[in-house]
Formats: sequence, structure tokens, C-alpha cells
Amino acid sequence: MESNQCFLQGSESKLYLEWYNGQLVIRKWRYPRSYRHATIDARLRKRRTKAEKKALEKCYSLGVSAPSLVDDNIDKTTLYIGYLHNTIQLGDYINKMSKDEELDQEHVIKKLNWAFSEFGRLVANLHSHDLIHGDLTSSNVLVELEKNHKYLKKITLPTKCDHAIEKQVPLSSNNIDSFKGEKLHLVDFGLSSISLSAESKAVDLHLLERTIQCRYDDQKYPNLFNFFMDSYYKHVNCEFLYKQISQKLDSVRKRYRKIGC
Repeated sequence: MESNQCFLQGSESKLYLEWYNGQLVIRKWRYPRSYRHATIDARLRKRRTKAEKKALEKCYSLGVSAPSLVDDNIDKTTLYIGYLHNTIQLGDYINKMSKDEELDQEHVIKKLNWAFSEFGRLVANLHSHDLIHGDLTSSNVLVELEKNHKYLKKITLPTKCDHAIEKQVPLSSNNIDSFKGEKLHLVDFGLSSISLSAESKAVDLHLLERTIQCRYDDQKYPNLFNFFMDSYYKHVNCEFLYKQISQKLDSVRKRYRKIGC
């Protein structure tokens, strides 16, 4: 399974950049975790791979920008997904901008307000169609930048096979409003689910809210979650659904405060 070099490892999976049927793709393998009972571990890895497969297919049908599913017939813990060129995690993007001496604070805030507004639009589309991401954090959103942008890491591409022809793997949607050519893509749907419940959607939002509160200084970057929610409200498919989710979000916040979270 590890014939090629792993270029990114998370808590649940390893990512390999490979050529597959003439396309540059990511092979995402959910590897065994020794701290779990072997039977439970195998069941969880298969379940999360299946959940991600279904979510990527749904994103494609909805026009939500996410990696395309290239192949899922390798084994039950591996997916081949489209490689998103010239991308960086939203969290890394924020960190790099905060240290960029060429950008003034006003410009950084404008970029972040655009990014979180676009983030809200994407999640509203998911929730309007009852798709719950399950792990909404700034690590699971990629910002696509212009080629050779200074924030991008240099990645060594795998050697092409003789028959390989490089082509851009299609994204779920190319019709995306952008800030000077930048786009957002949602990734990592291993904890995703389908749910009609307003509470499930509220829990999704609350995780993001807490992530923003923990990671980003509200004095330096004010109202990021508000920009997200303003856009979410504009793009969720009906006002009644938004009111339900908003009420549940308030109750989720109170519940977490009671248990000291």
C-alpha cells in the first residue's frame, strides 16, 4: 500500500500523489490504528471511506467545490480522488497572510471576509441538501491560489509513466465567485453523514465557531464567523430552515457552556 512516498499524513489517513489512468490524483488510504481493537478499526475505516465516497458524489451532483471521485474500487479503505492544484489549507493561508509584510491589515481582513463568506456559501449548499460535513474546521477547506503563488509549497510530482498524459482532474464546480482568482474547496468528508435534523447542522456550525474562537484572535480578525453566517443565511434554501438551525445553534452553545466546553 505504501509503494509511493506519503506527502501528507493525518490522524486517520495517508495521502499519496500518483498517476492513475493518465491523471494526477491523490490516493487516500485510511491506515490501521493500533490503539483501536482490530475489528472495530476495520469497521470504522470502511465506514468512513464509504461516507466520504458518498459525500464526494453528492458534492459533484450539487456543484459544491470539492475533489472529484476518480475511483473507489481499489479496496474498502482507499479512494482515488482528484488532485486540487495550487491549493493551501485555509488555516495555513491565514497564518501566512498574518506574517506577510507586503500586506496591510485592512487587505488581510478583506481577504478573510471573502474567504469565510465563500465558506458559508459552500456549507449552506451542503446543509440545504441535508449533507453534514462532520468536521468543519479551517484545516478542511483548501484555498486555490494562482500558479506559483509564494504561499504554495513546492511538491515533487511523481514520475510519469510513458502512457501518462497530464490533465487537470475536473473539480465539482468551476462556477465559483472568487477574490482575485482565489477559490475555496471543501475536503475530508470521512465523518460526513446525511441528516434532515436541524440539530445535526447546528452541531456542524458550532464546531466551526469553536475552531475560529480557539485559533484566531477576534481583535485581530473580527467577525469571521459572522461573515460565514451572513453568507450561510443568504444561501441556505429557505428562511424557515435557517430559523430552525439558528435556534438549535443557540441551544447547542448553551449545552456546551453547561458542561464547561
